[in-house]
Amino acid sequence: MIKETTRKMQPNFKKWLWPTLFLALVFGFLIFWRLDRFSLWHDEADLSLLSKSVLQNGLPLALVDGKFITQWNGAESTSHYLWFFDTAPFLYLRAASFKLFGVNAWAARFPFALLGFLSIVPLGFLFWRWTRNAAVTWLSLFLFAFNPWVLLYIRQSKTYPINFFGIGLLLLGFLNWEEKKKGTLLYAVGLILLFHANYFICFLSLGGLALYTLFFAEGKEIKIRALLTTIVTVALFCLPFFLIGSFETRTNMMTHFPTVVQYFKKFGTHLFYFNRQIVPLILVFVWIYWWRTSQWFLVQKKTLLLITCIVLVGWFGVPILNFDVLRYGFQLFPLLCFLMAVTLLQIYKKNKIAGVLSFVILWGTGLFQSFTLIKPEWPAMKNYYLKEYADPIQIIPKMVAEKWKPGEYVYLNSSQHVWQFYSDIPLAYIAEPEKISPKVPPLEKRWTDRQVIRWWIGPDRVGLAEGPHISEEEIKKEWEAEGHAYEIIDTQIPVLNWDLNSPIRYKHFLERFGDRPPHEETIQLLHRLK
Repeated sequence: MIKETTRKMQPNFKKWLWPTLFLALVFGFLIFWRLDRFSLWHDEADLSLLSKSVLQNGLPLALVDGKFITQWNGAESTSHYLWFFDTAPFLYLRAASFKLFGVNAWAARFPFALLGFLSIVPLGFLFWRWTRNAAVTWLSLFLFAFNPWVLLYIRQSKTYPINFFGIGLLLLGFLNWEEKKKGTLLYAVGLILLFHANYFICFLSLGGLALYTLFFAEGKEIKIRALLTTIVTVALFCLPFFLIGSFETRTNMMTHFPTVVQYFKKFGTHLFYFNRQIVPLILVFVWIYWWRTSQWFLVQKKTLLLITCIVLVGWFGVPILNFDVLRYGFQLFPLLCFLMAVTLLQIYKKNKIAGVLSFVILWGTGLFQSFTLIKPEWPAMKNYYLKEYADPIQIIPKMVAEKWKPGEYVYLNSSQHVWQFYSDIPLAYIAEPEKISPKVPPLEKRWTDRQVIRWWIGPDRVGLAEGPHISEEEIKKEWEAEGHAYEIIDTQIPVLNWDLNSPIRYKHFLERFGDRPPHEETIQLLHRLK
């Protein structure tokens, strides 16, 4: 019986082998082509500076080459500058890339892009094991690999793509247990990767698995295995991370528990992002229909229950932490792509014309992505890859360097770490002294004294994080009151181009790489004269 089933499966698998290889080839090209085209954006540069510190000191210290790495008045590091806000493994991974390829943007992004590309391996095996259907597997990978937002997040020097790889391994290990096979190593490695990529995402994923295991998993053995493996793995490879630095400080920097009204507002925003950027939520009604009529013939009901538990915990859990952005739901991306693939093939099996039209409408045009006719992302993606743009960080430091003199300090109220990574011209951070814990060695005066500012660089980002950011009008008034003359230099670089590679918000990405307004605000440099 097993041999006969295998013989039936082989032609189906072989028929899809070359299309799958072609998909992987194109996916890899879209990930790696011009990977260093744009300079690192704020968070990328922040983490890259820490990895550079690892190369020099063996530890991620927040003071490297005389540059102070912080976004929250130094709260992310201990009194001796040891960084504790991000877990260390991927700082060391980036440092290893720097060691091999040099300290540059390409080397900063390469290891994460590589793991993002390789994530289609565990995900492909997972989709195949869930359905034993090569068409479903291929279409799931297609919808995942050619989602613009998956590509954009993978092409960054952040841990975003690690979540894709980790959730695939975690669920493969769990599936092995369900099928009475060995899965402890896969599960444990997936859990470790998820935790060190983003521990909020990790705990949300575990919450979804716990919900499924308690109420729907069959047999006590899998419940015991899941519980013991989770406890041991978290205790040995995850929780020690929290021993460095203050846990209260770490959570207070990012998490502020919402009121009831704020919770539902965040929840709605979170669903809005998923609807427009990952899977049109109109498919929920299709899933409910097939669920009620028990006509899911491409996937078992227990698989749908597992995915449902993880998705619901992910969707309802993120607003509790007061987050509403897409990057805290990466574990759901491939699962929703799988459900979309199953849905489209279900429709196709019922009616081929309806299936093709559904695919074109839901993926090709974005027609129903917000229940209204909207412009799809692909024109902006085309511009992102092909159209040439003025990259501020490639131009502004050179403009400043032409007039900069020793002893002059530059103030940026955005993208501080980008400047620190690409330029050695010293910055005046202007942190709030009363909020900074004592540091050893103490911070230089330029980090807390706004009188040292000789250069101000826009655009305005007043209120960003918790630093006291200074607007253009404010610094002009101060200089005029003190009798200082100043010059204004227009860079001719549009403000929207600042942090070009930071696709956190749907609207911002389309603004940067869509049709440009005729008269855009440009980045200004103010130079205080003696």
